[in-house]
Amino acid sequence: MTGPGRLREGHDAKSVGRTLASLDMRPTKGRGQNFLIDLDVVRQVVDALQPGPDDDVVEVGPGLGILTAELLKRAGTVTAIEIDERLATHLEHEFPMNAFRLIVGDALHVPAESFVPDAQDYLMAANLPYSVGTAIVRRFLELPVPPKRMVVMVQKEVAGRMTASPPGMSILGVSTQLYSEASIAFDVLPPAFKPRPKVTSTVVVLEPRRTELLPAAGREDFFRLVHAGFHQKRKQLINTLSNGLGLSKPVVVAWLASAGVSPEQRAESLGVETWLSLHRQRPRS
Repeated sequence: MTGPGRLREGHDAKSVGRTLASLDMRPTKGRGQNFLIDLDVVRQVVDALQPGPDDDVVEVGPGLGILTAELLKRAGTVTAIEIDERLATHLEHEFPMNAFRLIVGDALHVPAESFVPDAQDYLMAANLPYSVGTAIVRRFLELPVPPKRMVVMVQKEVAGRMTASPPGMSILGVSTQLYSEASIAFDVLPPAFKPRPKVTSTVVVLEPRRTELLPAAGREDFFRLVHAGFHQKRKQLINTLSNGLGLSKPVVVAWLASAGVSPEQRAESLGVETWLSLHRQRPRS
């Protein structure tokens, strides 16, 4: 057991190596276990989250707890969701305080009621595995009670797609921006992790929308439309929407015109509001 003080002040590559050895574990690619070791980066992440002493924070993938320790210094409570049982055992010894609560499980599947506080007003922070990062982000954004702010670390390329604007949109950009206002905070270089990833990471701030742009009942139909548009994204919308939705080209031309979209445009040139306009005026035959 290292104790919270040692963790906060000595969480470098060597100490991480010793801790992992004591737990008899090796970081696995399958779980995206690249452990953050740079305290300056940790402080910048928490600065971006802006927790106060009365705030509840949900942390996904705490790993060895370097971010957890800083969150506990500034927030009221931290609920951590960790899938790896060996890391969970380490965290329980590292943070034996009432302000820390641990849920052992997959953040994609643990019941929301197990981590959403009774006050239903909380923050979320995460150093996300590249393989499931976007799925976890979407899960939290689509919760009946999403966090009031999310700060997540993802692969730089993914961050660029989440925060893109026309003409560089993607399905990920549309889905992220449907639910939130997304902005890039800063990049994190490979030496900030052990083991070092091969790519640069980026911290993204997501402010979930307090007024939803689309009711839950319409989301399946909306995303069917968006997926049809992006199915062959290099093709013009007149072709992708006609083929993907089984509509005649004259019908698609009139539909696009009603939203102020040219038939020659491509899906990446449309922002969320335009997709919503197309969704509202979609022909049903």
